[in-house]
Amino acid sequence: MAQLVIGIGTSHTPMLVSDSALWEKRARDDVNHPGLYDSTGKLRTYHELAAEANGRFAGVATLENFNASATEAQAALDHLAADLAEANVDVVIVVGDDQLELFSYANMPAFAVFYGEKLITHYIDDEEYPGMDEQFLEAMRKGYGMDGKYELNGQPAFARELISYLIKAGIDVTACGDLDKSDSAGFGHAYGFIYERLMLQRKIPMIPVMVNAFYPPNQPTPARCYELGRAIRVAIEANSRDLRVAIVASGGLSHFVTNEQLDHTIFEALQEGDSETLKRLPEELLNSGSGEIRNWLTVAGAVEGMTLAWHKYLPVYRSQAGTGVGMGFARWS
Repeated sequence: MAQLVIGIGTSHTPMLVSDSALWEKRARDDVNHPGLYDSTGKLRTYHELAAEANGRFAGVATLENFNASATEAQAALDHLAADLAEANVDVVIVVGDDQLELFSYANMPAFAVFYGEKLITHYIDDEEYPGMDEQFLEAMRKGYGMDGKYELNGQPAFARELISYLIKAGIDVTACGDLDKSDSAGFGHAYGFIYERLMLQRKIPMIPVMVNAFYPPNQPTPARCYELGRAIRVAIEANSRDLRVAIVASGGLSHFVTNEQLDHTIFEALQEGDSETLKRLPEELLNSGSGEIRNWLTVAGAVEGMTLAWHKYLPVYRSQAGTGVGMGFARWS
């Protein structure tokens, strides 16, 4: 019988694949960022946030703090990579989100599962990030495995069985068996980051589960994400294949404005196994980058009853406006 042996959650911010000396350049992009939501879920401008902060982050968004956070974050990623290697899994289910790397506005499923034999990564073209610092862009390409179109292994038979089980369980996921034939389509940073940084380029078969974290109007509710995770767990344990399975949440936590209160609420609920708090998270707080918290909620449903054996939280502020990311790292066993 298949068995879920490890659960992992990790942020995948570009700050994790770039030198901390470049974080200030990332902060410059925040000045005109269209997706800055405050702690109440209200869309704000950078200058509004900076005026309200009134110098609060002046001593926080510094290179010294960037260096310290980068050191802690890389140690956390090393920890998770070692845990994944030690678990000796046969397949990794990665719960992530597509950001117009594979899908488009022509078709943006709420939930999708890929059952193809090969995953092809998306190449980041210069035109996708106009005006971004070239050093930072190149770091993103390399750290996300998106500096070329690389082939990763899928697990077609197990993935098809997973999809069939989810449909019978009332979770109407989209089934993806192949990639769009255009040159640009491919799996994006949510999956490439896990391959590069946690799998360390080992060719362990991967099953991508895609959650629409970013794009209205069909973003799934927190409760529905949690239900999907529960159903994935049951599907794994009902499968007759002799497989050791890992499930990984890729993305989050709060960004592009760091919301420590929200992030602490999530980690407290994860520690206590408080599914009701997770399922009732206010949807207005899950906009823009914070929408990737949905990936964590899905994995939380899958690891229900397992022990949160280790976690690390790093609130990072990279500007005077409090923009940044709540970096989260976790392992369940």
